[in-house]
Amino acid sequence: MTKTANKFNSLVQIAFVEDIDRETAASYSGGRQVINGRINDRNNNPDIILYEDSDCRGASIGINASVNNGISFVGDFFNDKASSFKIIRGTWVLYADANFEGGTTAHWGPGIYGLGSTINDAVSSLRRVG
Repeated sequence: MTKTANKFNSLVQIAFVEDIDRETAASYSGGRQVINGRINDRNNNPDIILYEDSDCRGASIGINASVNNGISFVGDFFNDKASSFKIIRGTWVLYADANFEGGTTAHWGPGIYGLGSTINDAVSSLRRVG
């Protein structure tokens, strides 16, 4: 709410203020790049969930993608922070670098996993391969 001349106005009533979704906001601010995938910040029916702490605890992000698509950069808010993950659907590959680089050869299917010392706190992108 803004106060102008002792009058309160909702932000949506101001001509230059517009509601935008998180994906659009990220692209405006140089945020995460998504390639035919979706970071589902509310974890509503995700295909995979990355967790900041071991044993699927702590901050998390849910991700949805079709086969052969993924997230080329998880964003500054979650880059190099994942320590565990849960796959609900599909087979996934996690990469240490953005743009699906520095990957592991491991393909993970549905289940709950901890990230070993090689990729713990190092995930920057991920792709659904099956």
